[in-house]
Amino acid sequence: MGVVSEYWIWVRVVGLSRCQSIELNEVKAFFQQEFPQLSRGDDVSDRDIQRQLMVWLRHDDNRRQMAELCLRCFISNQLRNISIKLEKKFGKTHDLTNNQILLLVLDKSRRIEEIPNSSNISTLINRILETFDAEKSNLSTWTIRIFYSDREVKNFLLYHGIEQVTDWMILSYVTPVKLEKILKNNCCSVGEIQQSLQLLDAYHQIYRSQLLQTRKAGSKSRYPDPTEEQLRQIAEKLFPNHRNYSQDFLQNVRSKLENIANFIREERIRVRQGVTSINSQKSWDNIPEKNHSSEEEQSEFSRLYNSSFDGCFTGAVKKVVEARITYFQAKRTTKFQKKLKNFVEALHLFHCEGVPMTEIAPRLNLIDQPSVSRLLELKGLRNDIGRNTSLCLKKCILELIQSQIDDDLPPDWELKVQAFLDKEIQTVIQEAEQEARNGQRQAMNSKMARAICEYVCHYLNSSRG
Repeated sequence: MGVVSEYWIWVRVVGLSRCQSIELNEVKAFFQQEFPQLSRGDDVSDRDIQRQLMVWLRHDDNRRQMAELCLRCFISNQLRNISIKLEKKFGKTHDLTNNQILLLVLDKSRRIEEIPNSSNISTLINRILETFDAEKSNLSTWTIRIFYSDREVKNFLLYHGIEQVTDWMILSYVTPVKLEKILKNNCCSVGEIQQSLQLLDAYHQIYRSQLLQTRKAGSKSRYPDPTEEQLRQIAEKLFPNHRNYSQDFLQNVRSKLENIANFIREERIRVRQGVTSINSQKSWDNIPEKNHSSEEEQSEFSRLYNSSFDGCFTGAVKKVVEARITYFQAKRTTKFQKKLKNFVEALHLFHCEGVPMTEIAPRLNLIDQPSVSRLLELKGLRNDIGRNTSLCLKKCILELIQSQIDDDLPPDWELKVQAFLDKEIQTVIQEAEQEARNGQRQAMNSKMARAICEYVCHYLNSSRG
């Protein structure tokens, strides 16, 4: 088996921008008591342990909570391993750290007692547990599979220019019209565009058609590399009068296909990165010339910084509140659908109308003010918004600084930027906390309250429409 301590070491998010591993003594004691054969040195597979833990999780009320904690600990360690591998592979070339990834996928609860009843727990880890079948797979493999299929992870990797899709899948899905548009945007000549469209057509006729046939026959193969025979058939369609289709010639055909796929991939990444990238806001007019005064440069930088902050903050509010809503929707029970309705209504009453929680409780038929507090979990909500704002804003600001400063920057400048951003975000959070402490009916004017109110109103309008 693997490292047994992974079943009681919990990797979690602490604060806005770091992760921590802690040993859970109660979980360790439970695990060692239930699997004494490991202490004797007997060989027990991870598969057997996970199978037993899943049985307890689903069918044993007495062991359920501890079994879930063992599994969550194990999954958190697998997610850390995946993130470390991604950093090793893409860190230097795509400005990526394993810490950034972990902030997206790990539990954010401060205390183990909050699990599993807190919305600060990882929805990804929840999905892994809910869909895992110990009879068909091991938990390590399943964690990897669900991690790479997660929409939030995909979008995060795309933001860093990483797309986990093969060239052959990209080429199989692109249409000639779309490819022509992409190539025109990349200033390709008419001749280059025509050759590329002919190559794509040949690829579709040979590779894509054959792949569809094998799938109809029951094959589960995804998008394998084209075989030498397929490359030869593609070459024959393009160059029917050519006499010698050598390996070098076929490799040239493959290289041209890969070049086309690269154009498409870059376009997909650019489009799906969206407005969060500072590159989309850059133009030569935005970069101060050297003869501008210091005040003008500072004013321009401030404008761009404020624009980036607002964009990242608004996006973070949408992402976090949406995640809470999705969490309730996914349960699909009457109880959770009622919780969803109450959650959205309570957010609206508190942030848009300034109704204190003591008055919200009777409106929603809840017992008391603490019931509203548990439903909203405003502290966790604000921290999640801050954390997501920090992730987005840091990249934008680092790029902005690099674009406007020609001199060498000090070695610790990124740390200073992070410290500055954390302070700025904490100011926004503290403003919202102070406003909420009033306890009286009032108009909520903090940046956080206004942003949450705006999103909730948009959600209510779209759901009614």
